[in-house]
Amino acid sequence: MATLGIDGGHRAVSDIHTATATPGNTLRPPHPVPAEALIGAERSTWWPRASLADRLIQAVLAGACWLVVALSIYLEPSPDGLGTHEQLGLAPCGFHQTTGQPCPGCGLTTAFAHMIRGHVLQAFIVQPFGAVLFTLVAGGALGLTVTCLAGRTWNLVLLRINAPVWLYALVFLALGSWIYKILYGQVTGGYAP
Repeated sequence: MATLGIDGGHRAVSDIHTATATPGNTLRPPHPVPAEALIGAERSTWWPRASLADRLIQAVLAGACWLVVALSIYLEPSPDGLGTHEQLGLAPCGFHQTTGQPCPGCGLTTAFAHMIRGHVLQAFIVQPFGAVLFTLVAGGALGLTVTCLAGRTWNLVLLRINAPVWLYALVFLALGSWIYKILYGQVTGGYAP
C-alpha cells in the first residue's frame, strides 16, 4: 500500500513492500522515491519502447497475419466443410483421401473464410479450432500493427503470460476439434454446417 506525502518539497512514495521494519519502528523506505519516477517506471514496464529489431519483427509478423486475413477474404468457404485450401492451388488432404477421415487441419481454411464473412456459427461448426485461431491471427494483426506503429513492444507482457498453460490449451482445443470433426462427420454424414 503506497501513501503520498511531502518530503523536502517533493512528493514521495512510501511503499511497505520495499521498506524494512524493526520492532517498534514504522515502515519507511530507505530513501524517498519521487512519485513521478515511480509512475514513469510503471508505464515503461507495462508497454516499453521497442528496439529497431523488435519493430522489424513486429512488422514482418503483422504482415504475415494480414496476409492470412486477406487470403481469407479471397477464399470462398467450401460447401463441403473442408477443401477450401484447394482454391490456393494446394493438393487435397492426403489423410482424408487415404482414411476417409479428416486430419486435424481439415476445415481450418474453411473456418477462416467463414469467420472473415461474420459467419461465426458456421465457422465453429466446421472447425472450432479454426474459428479460435482466426480470432488470434486477426487480433495479432491488429495488435502487432499498433505496437509497430507506436514504437512499443509487448515482450515484457508476453513473458508474464504462462506460456505452457496457453500452449497446452491450444493443443487440447486442436485435438478436441479434430475429434469433434470426426464425430460430426459420422453423425451427419458430412462436414458442412
